[in-house]
Amino acid sequence: MESLENPAFPRDAYATPRFVSTWTLVAIGIFAVCLLGITSRPAGSLAMVWPANALTLGLLLRMPRDRRPAVWLAAPVAFVAADMVTGTPWTQAILLNAANLCGVAAALAATRPMPESALELREPQSILRYVLVAVAGAAAAGLFAAVADPFPLGLDRFGTGKYWFASELVNYIALLPLISSMPPIRSLIPARASLASVARWRTVLPVTALVGACMLTMFAQGPGAIAFAVPALIWCGLAYSVFFVSILAFVFASWSLTVISGEYLHALAGGHDSGAIVSLRLAVF
Repeated sequence: MESLENPAFPRDAYATPRFVSTWTLVAIGIFAVCLLGITSRPAGSLAMVWPANALTLGLLLRMPRDRRPAVWLAAPVAFVAADMVTGTPWTQAILLNAANLCGVAAALAATRPMPESALELREPQSILRYVLVAVAGAAAAGLFAAVADPFPLGLDRFGTGKYWFASELVNYIALLPLISSMPPIRSLIPARASLASVARWRTVLPVTALVGACMLTMFAQGPGAIAFAVPALIWCGLAYSVFFVSILAFVFASWSLTVISGEYLHALAGGHDSGAIVSLRLAVF
C-alpha cells in the first residue's frame, strides 16, 4: 500500500493546536480569501480575482486524507458565509457556491491519475497536468453556471458559461502551483547566509526586470499589453526556485486581472465588456 505521508511536506508541518479544530482553521482561511475575492467583484460582474476555489483544491491535495472531510465541511460554510455577510441573497449565494464546489470536485477528480511527483511540481510535465486540472474545474463550474445562471451577467447561456470558464481557468492556474510547491512554513525562514546571497545584485535582476515590464505594461492598452512581462517571467523561471516563481506568477496574474482590467480595459471597452474580459483572462492564463 502506498504511503500517505509526503516526504517533502510532513504531517507535522500542518499540525494544529489541540484547542482549535482543523475544520475551524480551514473555514477561517477560506472565508478570508472569499472576502478578498468579493472585494474585487465589480457591480454586475464576477470577481476579478477569486482564489477560494484553488485554495480549497490545494488544501484537499496537501492535507492528509483523514482531514479531507474537514475541508469539505468547512468550504461550503465559509463560501456561503462570505456571500451572506456581504449582502448576497441566500438563493444566489447557494447557487454561486454550488458552482464553485462543483468545479473543485471536478478538478480534484482530475488529479487522481497524477503521480505524487507531478502534484509537487517536481517534473517539467507537472504544469501541463495542472493545466488539465484547471480546465476540468473551470469546465465543470462553467457548465453549472450556464445551466443555473447563479450570477446574472446579462449574457446567453453560452456567454455565461464561457465567462465563468475563463474566470475559473486563470484563478486555478495562478494559485494552484503556489500551494502545491509551498514547503513547510518553518523552512521558509532563511538562514543568514541565504539572506546574503539574495542581496547580490545578480539575484535581484530578474525580479527587477519583471517590475519594469509591469510598469511598461501600464503605458500600453488592451489585453496584449501583458506580453511585455513574458520575457521577464521566463528569466525569473530560470533564475529562481519553483515556489518563488509561483509567488511571482500569482502576484503578476492578480495584478493583471485587477489593475489592467479595472483601470484600462473597462475604460476602453465601455463598461464591463464580457468579450474583452474573457480575452484578458485567457491572455493571463
